[in-house]
Amino acid sequence: ETMTTLRPHDIVVEINGETIPAYTIATWKAALKLEALGMKRRGQSVNTIACSYLGLPKGTKIAHTLAVVTDILEQVYQTIAEHAIS
Repeated sequence: ETMTTLRPHDIVVEINGETIPAYTIATWKAALKLEALGMKRRGQSVNTIACSYLGLPKGTKIAHTLAVVTDILEQVYQTIAEHAIS
């Protein structure tokens, strides 16, 4: 019996016509938590980047973006678990 292994770059999410790797969304989640604590970065904020991909309006609060990203990841994890069972 051959067991297939899911690699991180194999798992993608389709959002607003964009194909985004799940590991990118997981990275957004971690970075959004740090931004919420006040950490700065050079260039655009992760909140701005995530909002542009997710189709959220400019000025969306970090907490809301984090909630949306968390919901997406929960769906990804649930899908992975369902495939692992079958």
